[in-house]
Amino acid sequence: MKMRRDSFARRLTAEQREELFTSMAGGMPTKEAAKKVKEWSNPARPSAPSKTAVDKWFKRERVTRGIKMAAQAAVAAEANCPEDMDEKTIRLIGQKKFEMVVDGVEPLELASFERNEIAKLRLELDERKFEYAAWIAERNVILDRTRLILLRVRNGDKGEDVQKMVDLLLLQIDQMKNGGEAA
Repeated sequence: MKMRRDSFARRLTAEQREELFTSMAGGMPTKEAAKKVKEWSNPARPSAPSKTAVDKWFKRERVTRGIKMAAQAAVAAEANCPEDMDEKTIRLIGQKKFEMVVDGVEPLELASFERNEIAKLRLELDERKFEYAAWIAERNVILDRTRLILLRVRNGDKGEDVQKMVDLLLLQIDQMKNGGEAA
């Protein structure tokens, strides 16, 4: 889960965050959890986080972990690949969402989190599409240049500028093959 720059959780190690989550899931009161965070915190910043901040972090973390568990269950279901995999996966994810609501996660909070995750995935997809479109455009430019040079060579042009253009195109082709780095 991405943490805000000023989040108290960012100042904790992964092990401390795990211990805090486990303790709170086990029933540790929010006030005690805030004191525990204060004990772990940097002496240069000794203040304890607010109970509200700790409670919000715990709820977000619980939702995040629940979604991850549902995703892992979906991957496991897909790996076994029974005929009714899609139906079982959807049922399993729905069951996990229900369990999260029973555990105290507000349905609106769960829906908001899912919307944010979907928006983030769409943004990543759009970025990939943009990168692919740029790659295609670059490829098309190289192909057009290659075609023009081949036409010039076919027409008997053997000037020094043609050789330079051929060398440049070969370099660009090598760069495309190697993911943008010259060979």
